[in-house]
Amino acid sequence: MRVPKKYAAGLAIAAAFALPMFAATGAQAVVLPPAPSVPPSDVFSCVFTGTTGTLSPAIKSVATDLADGNTGDSLGGAIDPLTDSDNGSGGLQPVGGLGSLPYLLDASFLPGSANNDGTYKFSTANSPLGAANPSACIQVSDVESPGELLAGEVGVYPIDITSEGDYENIVCGTGGATSQGTNTTVKEATGRTVPAVPAAGGFEGIKSVDYTINFVAGQGALVISDLKTDEGADSDTSGGGAGVVNLIPTKSNPPGPLQGGTAVPCVTGDVTEFTASGTFTGYANGS
Repeated sequence: MRVPKKYAAGLAIAAAFALPMFAATGAQAVVLPPAPSVPPSDVFSCVFTGTTGTLSPAIKSVATDLADGNTGDSLGGAIDPLTDSDNGSGGLQPVGGLGSLPYLLDASFLPGSANNDGTYKFSTANSPLGAANPSACIQVSDVESPGELLAGEVGVYPIDITSEGDYENIVCGTGGATSQGTNTTVKEATGRTVPAVPAAGGFEGIKSVDYTINFVAGQGALVISDLKTDEGADSDTSGGGAGVVNLIPTKSNPPGPLQGGTAVPCVTGDVTEFTASGTFTGYANGS
């Protein structure tokens, strides 16, 4: 995709400033958003880490899925009626030439599935890192006027992200998450050890975001379809973005090693909290 020159500079500068910060979170890739249809007013390149401390219900472990007796919550259950007249014994079922498949996958798109869908709340403020939380954004303002980049329009800010939405779990660590509108905000944080390098106009703030994340084995692709800032007239315009998110299960029931227990989160312990870390680059369109 060819990026118009008038805002290519802003995207490049934001990414260049962000690279050292991305390394601090262990992220494996930097994902730039699709090119805006009109020149953006602001570009954000951000890193974040925090916790999803409110999962309702908890994410089922493999052990729970295998023991729950739900014969419809897997590919085995979906295919089984075509190959086996006894569809009620649970556990393992023969599935044609595939052999025996455990009833493991939870998903609303599978017929008869006892799916594991629910809600979550994410916050960087709940990170155990406390004041040392490296969550921060590089903001490049007025990208449609590259000359202004030399007049103090590039700033670095520690941030707090709050987000809540809905998840659909297929198997622990694999599934999807969605959030819309003002359920997600990004604001400048205080009391952090990450130094702020403010620009002349300060941090615009992100007042609402629509996003989806598709996870496979804890690795997620983030797509932002709508991003709005707090910046005066531009607050009613929308943008987009993209990024990556990594999930690590940190709390479970029964407790795992980080809680002094012996369960293995996702395997023998139902997950009640993930640490979510990642990066994203987004833009807000100009008015």
